[in-house]
Amino acid sequence: VQVELVVSNAASNLNRRDADMALRMFRPTQSDLMARRLSDLELGFYARRDYLEQHGTPEHMEQLFQHPVIGFDRDTQFIEAARAMGVQLSERDFALRCDALLAQWRLVQAGAGIGVMHAAIARRDPELSQVLPGFPLPPLELWLVCHRDVQHNRRIRALMDFLANWLADDPYSAPE
Repeated sequence: VQVELVVSNAASNLNRRDADMALRMFRPTQSDLMARRLSDLELGFYARRDYLEQHGTPEHMEQLFQHPVIGFDRDTQFIEAARAMGVQLSERDFALRCDALLAQWRLVQAGAGIGVMHAAIARRDPELSQVLPGFPLPPLELWLVCHRDVQHNRRIRALMDFLANWLADDPYSAPE
């Protein structure tokens, strides 16, 4: 088995064989894909503790955007999810915009502002503090996906079973 890891917010096209399998944060809709739901990933607003000490901690959603909020640029998923919750946003509401989740995470860690992060990752960083813990952000679904044609390949099946077992309970744990 050879592994090529592609980290991107864009979904690989498994129908065109861009990949044999994928981890996705949304439920696939194509009928020729096999999908296995692994877990839900809790989200929350987070900032560096010293940022909050210096600039104050928002206590209500209305106060959140008085701070530099780190968000997406061309990817509209977050804005669409906010609208579904009754919060009207546009890309202009984000002081820092970047479509790369890892860059957003590093910006939050650097104290550049407040951003949405996977709660399990943020809780492992003692420098971060949750902001607006009572504000319910919908979790991200985690799916393991492959094309129907490759699901019976022994090597791919073994790797998928390994990944499913590893990621089912705590996607951020080290494999055993």
